[in-house]
Amino acid sequence: MSTNQSYGDDILQDAQSGWKPLVLTVSSAAQKSSWQDAIHRVLKPHFVCRGFPYKNLGGRLWRPNIIIDLRCCLAAFALIVSSFLVEWPLYVVTATLAVAAAALGVQLARRYRAACANVMAVWMTDQGDVQPHIVANGFGSYLVGAALSDPRGVKVRNTIMRSAPLPRQYPWLQILRRARDINVRSEIVRANLLTRLFRLLPLFCEDMGDAGSHGFNHGDAVHTAGSDGYCEQCRLKAFAPIHNVTLDLIDGRESEARLYIQGYWLPFLWNIPIYEYQILLGHGQRILELLRAGRFSEADEAAGAVLDREFDWTDERPLRQWIKTMVNNYLGFGGQMALADDVVHFVSDRFLPNIAIAHEESLKSDEQNEKVIQSLNPHLAMARLVETAVRQQWTRR
Repeated sequence: MSTNQSYGDDILQDAQSGWKPLVLTVSSAAQKSSWQDAIHRVLKPHFVCRGFPYKNLGGRLWRPNIIIDLRCCLAAFALIVSSFLVEWPLYVVTATLAVAAAALGVQLARRYRAACANVMAVWMTDQGDVQPHIVANGFGSYLVGAALSDPRGVKVRNTIMRSAPLPRQYPWLQILRRARDINVRSEIVRANLLTRLFRLLPLFCEDMGDAGSHGFNHGDAVHTAGSDGYCEQCRLKAFAPIHNVTLDLIDGRESEARLYIQGYWLPFLWNIPIYEYQILLGHGQRILELLRAGRFSEADEAAGAVLDREFDWTDERPLRQWIKTMVNNYLGFGGQMALADDVVHFVSDRFLPNIAIAHEESLKSDEQNEKVIQSLNPHLAMARLVETAVRQQWTRR
């Protein structure tokens, strides 16, 4: 099985041009812009990041209005209180009016959510011809999901939804007919009081639900995976583009959030299985330690074991063969095939340690080197090494 899509095919040319894919971030209605800013700091070296401006909703985003119109809710509450202060005939009248006010509040809230979803769909389609990746949380996940079901056919690529207040029976099959490139990681957060309240949403809102705390219902398009993205069903059966992933609440210190984004979200957005990326990074860190300790033979042995390993994102080829193929493709464009053997050797020796060095650079609290951090992406790490090797070989000649 291969989950590697077209994103990696032209990464070498993208590295030369400085082009970056687009990521749209949509926070929850309850979160401040600092949530998007923190995510952008981690994603910015690798992507063009644009956060959804909630001001586009007219500055009238009252969180209670998402579920029930606050004015109608207050009116219903006042009528209920009044019903206990009047005689029997008026009690029936006030109680009926209270129910009517609550029902009206629910309908107005649904119209409000539909208007918000329409603003989201327009904003997403205004991003140009590039299909963006998506990172959304809470009500932001609802807006993204509603926009995806819009008949205008909003198209995105890899999409991360955290605590999505959407129905478990979401029409993913209909969405997939229009957006065939989509790949969704639905993160289920159960350690959050708000997500536990999601189970009450279907009582008031037919278009909302508790998928954010229980996951989308299983089917041909939906599987359950571990937090590292490993899915046994995908290996035994057909690949599913939607995966429920259960994890603990990740709203702690910024350093912990940064590690999570780098270790889980970045590989997913790059179309690299998370568990395979963690293997690369772990071995790269070990090899770098051995090199710094002067234990070169052990480092060569450790690197050889990884280079001979097959990965899904390398189209089930040994990593060594993938590097050779990509180097040949790169040099073939420039008519430099005479350098192939030397470049392959140069890249193979430095590929894994460079990813580990990029990881170290990304953890610095002070000024960071963005170009070094970009080598966290294995495709880009190889592209940079090829460019360096070609320059050195031409200099020697």
